[in-house]
Amino acid sequence: FSGRTSYNTLLNIADYPKESVMRELLQTALGCHYSSEDIKIIIDFLDDNTISLSYNEVGFSMEDILFYLSFGRNSGDASREGRFGVGAKSVFMNVEWLSLRSNNFSFKIEKRGESLEILELNLLGVQFKGTRVMFKVNTEEYNRIKSDFEQITERRGDYINLIELCFGFNRKKVLDNRQTSFENDNRTVNIAVMNGGKPSTLYKIQRY
Repeated sequence: FSGRTSYNTLLNIADYPKESVMRELLQTALGCHYSSEDIKIIIDFLDDNTISLSYNEVGFSMEDILFYLSFGRNSGDASREGRFGVGAKSVFMNVEWLSLRSNNFSFKIEKRGESLEILELNLLGVQFKGTRVMFKVNTEEYNRIKSDFEQITERRGDYINLIELCFGFNRKKVLDNRQTSFENDNRTVNIAVMNGGKPSTLYKIQRY
């Protein structure tokens, strides 16, 4: 992983259209380990068609980072379905670039034609609490994703919808960390939608 490493993207991208980007990123977020019963996700729509997705998980391990950047492999963790599988990695091919920061680790990967290049990789950085993913898409996709999140209770969006969010929540009914996992009726998923750091909409999903 030194220098500007280039990937051969041997992915069947036809199975993962651009509209799957947010679903795959949220599935990864909901598949993480959390030490709190409240999952907190912040989606911030920034300038230059850039979107930030951050969440209060325990954070990535070195193994997680290496599996995320290794095509044709996932972490093999049965408790985290789809964790860093082809679906998660297909996001790289459906955005202009993507960066991730978690614990002491960070990377930035960019799509260049039909290949991907790692522009940055730091395994010994300053400690970062939780995980933050940032990515850039074109103007049309940016506006559609933003509209889907702002109107998620009003219509079925192409990038995300309420049914998919509730389904993801229903599979994440446990309070877990790296050592233990048990059912927790108080589990909530809180999603804050921001526009340039300013609150726009807040959604809360919980079990009744």
